[in-house]
Amino acid sequence: PDGGWERDIWKMSRLGSVFQTNAEDYFVVSRALWERLWEKAAVPPFVLGGVAFDNWFTGKMNNMKDVIVVDGTRTVTCLHQNHDSSIKHSHTKPKSVYNTNLANSHGSWSRGTVTDCAFFTRRHVDGTLSLGERWPRMLYD
Repeated sequence: PDGGWERDIWKMSRLGSVFQTNAEDYFVVSRALWERLWEKAAVPPFVLGGVAFDNWFTGKMNNMKDVIVVDGTRTVTCLHQNHDSSIKHSHTKPKSVYNTNLANSHGSWSRGTVTDCAFFTRRHVDGTLSLGERWPRMLYD
């Protein structure tokens, strides 16, 4: 990156580290999958900015047999702004309590972290990316 702000973001991304494996801040979902989920009313009305949606959604996708979920943590540059308040402060806000109750009433968030994803991306020294499999496949079912 050549630009000032791009260079700054690149530097910050190299200095930072993964905060928690259960705090997913971004998702890439195909339009077809989202429409399928929407038509089935499979996504409850979570409040944006509250906790629990990310883990519930990741768990929902990880538990669907016909969906491939890839953890891009190692290769996607994403910066999260730290907050002045306590790390868990937002968990007690009404929107987070609502979201937590909603997630629990819709299957909880079993397998809802990035380390639960079957696949992950990795960046090689030459800059290329590849897809890795977190667990070896069973030879028979």
